[in-house]
Order: sequence, then structure tokens, then C-alpha cells
Amino acid sequence: MHNLFTRNIRKVIFLTFVSLSISITINVYISFLLWCQNGSTNCYSDFVWVTSTSKDAIESNSSINGINSSVNRINSNAIRSRSIAFAGKNSLASQQFALRKWLQSNVIYHDNYNNVVSLKTSPKNQSVAASTDSSSSSELNMSSSRLESKLTIKLINDYHSKTVEHRRRFNCPALINGSQVEIQKVLNYHETHRPANGFPATDPSMARRMLQDCTEFRKIRGYHTDSTTIPEEEASYPIAYVILAHRDFDHLERLLHTLYRPQHVFCIHLDQKVQDDLKQAVSALASCFPNVVLASKPEKIIYAHMSRLMADIVCMRDLLKSKVPWRYLINTAATGFPLRTNGEMVQILKILTGKNDIHEVFAARLPLRWEVEYRVIKGKIKATNKPMPPPPHNLTVLKGQAYNTYSREFLHWAMRDRRAKDLLRWSAKTYSPDEHYWATLNNLYHNPFLNAPGGFKGDPDQKGYITMVALWATNKNQRHSCQGRNVHNICLFGVGDLNYLRTKMFLTCNKLDLGFDPVAYSCLEEWLESRTLNSDLEKFDSNFYKRLRFIWYNNDKEKLEKWGTTRKQKKKIKKERNGSRKDRDRDREKKKDKTKEQTSDKELEIGDNEKHSDTEETKNRKVIKKRKEEMRTNGRPKDGKERKKNENEIH
Repeated sequence: MHNLFTRNIRKVIFLTFVSLSISITINVYISFLLWCQNGSTNCYSDFVWVTSTSKDAIESNSSINGINSSVNRINSNAIRSRSIAFAGKNSLASQQFALRKWLQSNVIYHDNYNNVVSLKTSPKNQSVAASTDSSSSSELNMSSSRLESKLTIKLINDYHSKTVEHRRRFNCPALINGSQVEIQKVLNYHETHRPANGFPATDPSMARRMLQDCTEFRKIRGYHTDSTTIPEEEASYPIAYVILAHRDFDHLERLLHTLYRPQHVFCIHLDQKVQDDLKQAVSALASCFPNVVLASKPEKIIYAHMSRLMADIVCMRDLLKSKVPWRYLINTAATGFPLRTNGEMVQILKILTGKNDIHEVFAARLPLRWEVEYRVIKGKIKATNKPMPPPPHNLTVLKGQAYNTYSREFLHWAMRDRRAKDLLRWSAKTYSPDEHYWATLNNLYHNPFLNAPGGFKGDPDQKGYITMVALWATNKNQRHSCQGRNVHNICLFGVGDLNYLRTKMFLTCNKLDLGFDPVAYSCLEEWLESRTLNSDLEKFDSNFYKRLRFIWYNNDKEKLEKWGTTRKQKKKIKKERNGSRKDRDRDREKKKDKTKEQTSDKELEIGDNEKHSDTEETKNRKVIKKRKEEMRTNGRPKDGKERKKNENEIH
């Protein structure tokens, strides 16, 4: 009985002690939190060691659970001498609690790129840091900047690995050559790994953080920034590029990475409708390169509207103000990709010798696009019943494509000529003016009075075009069918189209979609890079481009150059120089009539004898032919004797 009583007393005393301890601990926690919120110097400085102690744990763990596990591994021996005053050396639980609270308020967690974490500094912490002693503040800044640098490099490496991962997974040379076995592997991979909305793009906030260190970004991504490694012929021939972007960061950056050379100049037009984080990422990308500028007046682009044409014109005006002495400008979309190396591009542009490569057709020019007015209704362009006035200056409007190769002289003329400005103003109410504006200005066959620099004076339906290759679903005459998928009647190229693109002689292609088929994009990058590294311009066959009609054509038929080597090409050149067969026969008859009027029959016979000096045999043949004609007209002799007599006389 006595033992039971003593046991109960001990339990009561123990429970009382535990309750008092818990209440004291809670009061201490509350006072500590209030103390930290007031910006105490000791509270902040005591966590300086967090960066150095938990740095490896933060880099290795990708979630809050990883940080919690690293915190739990901290023991009392790891606490520095400047520990939290009220907690004491043995209060490990309070230290862990405070550490977790500080990390949760000062660490950003991202779901992309393996959930990388990075430190941030709040305004409160900045004000608190200002009140700390100099040694603690410098230690925090050094460790924080070191951690930021490592995290940025890790982001860049992860992004770069993402761009080349498909090259390691698949055999790109086999895909380029059209291997059906390898193509089937890629199609199976797409079926199992491609989400319903397509492969995800890089988050713009991640892109903006990567571009905080431009030097490391250019180095890891492998941009051609060293002008000493570029051949002299390429370095002395700068090219201007206009890139239109409207969707994500990946297409723009990877296209810029492929095209970039320090001697070139680039203008990026980003659709004004995109989100602010993407605008900031693109602005950060442009700031990393001295020869990349953003459009001065970006447009809100609407499909088939005037804003699409104005996006190009804004960048063209900006590039005309550039001090870089570029000679040609090529405009492309961010979804396009070059098919020629930079050295080949320079060789081809030199062959143009000031001429423009602007697509233009007359037979299929679709006049319904400018016969009635078009207006934007609820964000889409639609036709109205109001008829359009005729084109200004009695211009003949042609159809073409939006992506072309322009000489600097042509663009300088187009931005200042009054007739070009009037046509631009008239085109504002038409459908897809970007497809007929440039074609109309370049056409000197129907509009010879324009005298546009580098314009084409021949038949536009036979001109030729090399700037961009695209597969349209509406074109039933094309030999190759789209192996990807059609969007807005245009083909998104896939791995099944790589062999087709390899054989084409165009400068660029359109379209490629990283969300639909990133393998095709990666393999085209590898193919072009290998050709750039192993290029031999002496083996580059430029005869195809020299034979293009708009290259050798000249309106003066006497100065045609015979670029063609085949029989058909020679016949075409000869026909254009000398005219058709009917024209030649007509000219011959006119010459004969003039000679007959000027000379008599005797002078003709004398002239024939002097020129030809016929032999006796040829004279006898002429006499025989003449007597036979007389016999046909006067009638043949009836009896055989007379016939024989006449024949003897002839002989």
C-alpha cells in the first residue's frame, strides 16, 4: 500500500515537471519569434553559418524534405560558438525549428530542372543584414554569391543537356539518311513519352536566371563569339537577320545559337501579346550579345493581318540604322531553321550580285485577298462586303511568300519610295499583305516603272526561289508528302522529312516544332554543326545557284549569259535571245522582200555565181529542174519519141 502511494506521488511530480517544462519552452519560442520579427542583430547573424553548413545539402536535395533531412543531421557539435543565446548549446530542437523557418522564407523552389533551389534575399533580411557586424555580412554575401553562381551554372548545364539529349539517344546520321528502322524508333518514343500538349518548353523564369551569367551561358552553349576562328571570307561578309518570335524561349535561343556569328547583326521581334516573364527572358538573351537588338516598336501580331508585315518592317528599319555594313537581310520565324552553313550562305549571297530572292507568282495570285476589305473582328481577320479601291499607281499585285532575301539597296528604296509607301498604306485592309507586298515591289515584268533595285524583269511564274522551303497542304503538285503533321495548312517537319530536307538547296526551312518533334530539330542541329566543322568550300557546288533564272536573266537579250549546260536550258536561252521560230521565219521573209525590191534578177544571178561559183554539174541540175517545171505547167509530150528527144536535149 505504501509502495502504491509513493508511486502515485512520483507520477504527479513528474507530470507537473513536464507540464512546466512545456509551458516554459512555448513561452521561449514565442519570445524568440517576436525577437526575430523585430530584426534582432543576433538572430540574423547566428544563421550566417547556414549557407556554408547546409550548402551541399541544398545542392544535393531537390525538395523541402531533403533540406529537412539535412537539418536533422546537424548535431550540437556543428553549432558554432556564436550560437543562439537563449537556446543554449543543448537546445537542438529550437535550432532546427529556426533553421527550417529561415530556409522556407529565403529559398525559392522550382519544379523545372530537377527542382533546383536558390537563395533569395527579402527586403527585411536586407535591412537586418545592414545592422549586422561587418564580418558576418561579408561572410554571408560571399557564400550567397558563390551559391548563386553554382546554381546558375547548374541551370545552364541542365538546359544544354536538354538540347543534346536526343542526339545521344538516337542515331542522327541514320535519320538524316532516311533509315526507316531508326525513324520507327523515334515514332515509338514519341508515342510513349510525348504528352498530350507536347514536350514542355523551358520556363521563362528559369531562362532569366540562366542569363544572369552571360559569360558562362555563351561558353557552355558554345556560341561562335571568337572572331579569330572565323574564316576571313565569312568575317568580311556580314548578314542581317530578322527573327519573329511569338511563343517560347527554346525556339528563339536555339535558332540564334545556330545562326550567330560576331560579324552578323540580329533583330528579334517578340509578339507584344506574350507574357511579361517571356519578354524579360528574351530581353536578357539580347543583352548578352552586342549585335542582337530587340524591335523598337513591337506589334501585337494577328494572323494574316497587317501587323505581321509591320513586324518585319520595324526590324528592317532598325537594322538599316545599324553601323554594321551588311549587304543582305534574311527574315525568318523562330520556328525556322537554316539548311546551309554560314560559309555556304556567304557563297550563295555573293552569287546574287545585288538581286533579290523574293518569291512571286502571277498565275496563282488569289485576287480575292485584295478585292474586298478585311477587318479584325474579335481578334481574327474577316472579310467584309465593302469593295477595295484599285491598287495605287496602277500597280499589278502579285502573290508571294513572307520570308525572302533582300538586298540592302532594295530595302533602302522600299522604305523611302512614295509608291512603295502608298502600296503599304493600301495593303493595310487586305488579307495577308506580307505575301503580296514584297512580291509586287520586286516584280518589274508587270510594274517596270518601279525600277526597284535588284528587281526581276522576267516572267514571275518562271523566276525561281531559294530562301525557304515549306510544304503546303494545299499544294497538290509537290512530290514529297508531309511526314509530320499539318497545322494551318503548313507542314511541321518530323524525322521522316529529314532526308527530304537534306537534299533541298534552299537556305532555310519552315516549320519545326520542339513540342512536336524535338528529335528532328536536334538531328538537324547536329547535321549542320558537323558540316560547319568539316566544311570545304572548294567542294561546294555553286552551279545550281548560278543556273537560277533570276540570276542569269537580263532583259537585254543580246547580253544573256549561258549558265545552262543541258540541251533544254540551251534551247531556252537561245529561244529567248533569238525569239520563237515564227518570229525568225517572219524576219527572214521580210529580208527577202527587201532584197528583191532593191536588186534586179540579173544582179541576183551574178551575185549567186560570184558567191557560190557553181560547177558544171550543179548548173545542169538547175537546168533539168527548170525544164521539168516548164513541162508540168505546159503539159508533157504524148508520144515517146518527143519525150526522148526532150530528155536528150536536156542532157
